[in-house]
Amino acid sequence: MLKTLVLFVLPSLFITLKKLILKTIRMKFIRKPLPFMLATLFMATTAFSQEKVSDTELTNFANAYTEIQGVNEKAQNQMVEVIEKSGMEIQTFNMMYQAAQNPNAPMPAEVSETDSEKYEKVVMEIEKMQPVFQKQMEEVIIDNNLSVERYQQVVAQLQTDTELQEKLQSRLQ
Repeated sequence: MLKTLVLFVLPSLFITLKKLILKTIRMKFIRKPLPFMLATLFMATTAFSQEKVSDTELTNFANAYTEIQGVNEKAQNQMVEVIEKSGMEIQTFNMMYQAAQNPNAPMPAEVSETDSEKYEKVVMEIEKMQPVFQKQMEEVIIDNNLSVERYQQVVAQLQTDTELQEKLQSRLQ
């Protein structure tokens, strides 16, 4: 249940990498949802050129991707701590978050005004944490001999290049 939090945190600020990659690549090796923050690194991937990805770059990409999953796990744990520290249940937070994402949907009846206040504070605190995690992810990419821009380019190519998808999948297994 705690892992489901990732699916419901701040998509108004971030497009999830999960949607970006999984939609077109259908990579079976991704076992967990990716973090809400990853998307900030990949928002404009479709505009990048289709420069060929070398084997070295693909290995670096795979290593960075794996390390970013570790950053994601830490982020998830810290978000859960923030929610629990507020006295709010994870399930209640997720329910409220889902309702907040659909402007036509009414807030669930079982949500109290206290929960609403806690929710607002939690969202603000999580938003404050985001730049730290984004910086960590950017550092991981750079530490793996890629620029953030090149990482984005590889993500864009993975959307359409099945051969590249298969090569990446073999490196991630």
